[in-house]
Amino acid sequence: MKTLLFLTAGALALQCSHPLAAENYSQELMSGFWYEQARYQTVGGGLFQLGSVCSGFDFKPIGSSARVSYTSRKQDPIEGRWSNITGRLDPNDEMVDGNFYQSFPWNDPPGISWNVIYLDEDWAIEYDCDEHENGSIDYCIHFVSRVPEPDMDELVRLKEWIDTTELNAVDRPFVEESQTDCW
Repeated sequence: MKTLLFLTAGALALQCSHPLAAENYSQELMSGFWYEQARYQTVGGGLFQLGSVCSGFDFKPIGSSARVSYTSRKQDPIEGRWSNITGRLDPNDEMVDGNFYQSFPWNDPPGISWNVIYLDEDWAIEYDCDEHENGSIDYCIHFVSRVPEPDMDELVRLKEWIDTTELNAVDRPFVEESQTDCW
């Protein structure tokens, strides 16, 4: 019986994926403001986004590192209070462009794995993940665009591509975010 419990507990332990960065990643192409259109996200992966609308982030390169400033409104796109948080992105151990460690003042070094896995002129997909000592993970897969109201056919195509990967490890629902009346 003890062996069965040990095997079951081991089978439940999850690890973060470490996808390669987008082949065409460059800081210049990633720079600027991105509007969140949709996401897959564990509860712990998006605590600061609970009750938020009008989410987006500004990516600012600083040498081989970057700063990412998140913004959203609480509950209502017009009257909701703004919620902002800024994280630092440092190159990962392998110094692969587009793969970073994201840190906030409360994170233990090196931070959370933060990766730009798709990038073109109009769209980006960012995957971040944090492994916990109890064998669980928290992750987010953010689908972001350069404009608040993009071509949604492209979002469908990108979702289908992500669905062929194993990045949505605990099968979180796909959540679309409206940018209507936000900006």
